[in-house]
Amino acid sequence: MKKNLLDHSHDNQLELSYELLYLLAWLCQYEVPALKKIITRAVKHGLKHEYFDIDPAIMDAESQNNIQMSIVDFFAVLEGLLMEAISDENINNVTQADLRPMVEKIDTAACDSETVMHTLEKTTAKMANKPESNPQEILMKELLRRWKPQKKSAMN
Repeated sequence: MKKNLLDHSHDNQLELSYELLYLLAWLCQYEVPALKKIITRAVKHGLKHEYFDIDPAIMDAESQNNIQMSIVDFFAVLEGLLMEAISDENINNVTQADLRPMVEKIDTAACDSETVMHTLEKTTAKMANKPESNPQEILMKELLRRWKPQKKSAMN
């Protein structure tokens, strides 16, 4: 069930979508090393000096509001990136499912699986930009662009 990122009906309450909560849980479970790298990079590039030396007791209301809004901005960016990734994955899955019968007909003895995978990825990306295009036609054109026949298979 999708909820708004920020619900203004309650005084200053931040309400996160379930998708975003699941993302945060997943990141904490599987991406701790990546998160650590991001945080380490932030500290190395001045985060500590820029923000941690400020005394919250002497901050004015506008500064405190700006800090609170940065939390909202952070979650808004995360949710936007998550929704974009979900949309891209959905398009990718649909396009690849449509192309599966064509891919299964490709002779892997003549064309290696890595070339087929790169072709499928490129075709999927092109289909996302031009959904009205013919997927099979794009797949075959991309395959021909990437295929480097070996002398052995070309002579058979």
